[in-house]
Amino acid sequence: MAKPQGKLPKKLPIAGVKKIVLVSSAKGGVGKSLVSVNLAYAIKHVHQNLQIGILDADLFGPSLPKMTGLSGQPELNKRKNVLNFS
Repeated sequence: MAKPQGKLPKKLPIAGVKKIVLVSSAKGGVGKSLVSVNLAYAIKHVHQNLQIGILDADLFGPSLPKMTGLSGQPELNKRKNVLNFS
């Protein structure tokens, strides 16, 4: 197997984001979305003043809106960053 060439890409900051938690698995159907939602609710419960966001990159159909009771389209700013989802 060939070794990767060069350095890893530079990590760029995301405006307004201080911490990132990644929930990952190479297998589908293992509960990643459920863990993500429960983790977000638990962090919000402990730190009520924090703004918590979740990005669901599920290619086969995101389940987070269904799990959180959200519907409709997200509000975007000029840079197409999500501001609100209700």
